[in-house]
Amino acid sequence: MRETLKRPQPKSVRLQEVAENHRHIQARALRADAHQALSELAHEFGPDFGGYSLTVFNRRGCVLSAFNCAQTPFDRREFPGRVHSALNQMIAASLPKPNVE
Repeated sequence: MRETLKRPQPKSVRLQEVAENHRHIQARALRADAHQALSELAHEFGPDFGGYSLTVFNRRGCVLSAFNCAQTPFDRREFPGRVHSALNQMIAASLPKPNVE
C-alpha cells in the first residue's frame, strides 16, 4: 500500500468578509482622523473654544449631525447658516486658482 502526503487545504476566504473587514479598517481610520481634526481645531481656540458642528455620512450618503453653540454668540436658528458659510469659505480656499491671462 502506498502512502500519500495530504497537503493542508488552504483556508477558504470569503470576499464578503474581506470587504467587510476592509470597511471596518477604513471606518476606524476615518474616526481617528475626525477625532484628530476636532482636537486640533478646538486646541487652536484654546479657552475661547465655544462650540462645534459635526456632520457625518455613511457610505450610502445618509447624514447625521451634531452641534453645540451654547457658548457662542449665535442663536441656534442661525447656526446652520454660519456653518454653511464656513464650509463654503474653506472649500473655496482649497480650490486651485484659475489661470488669468
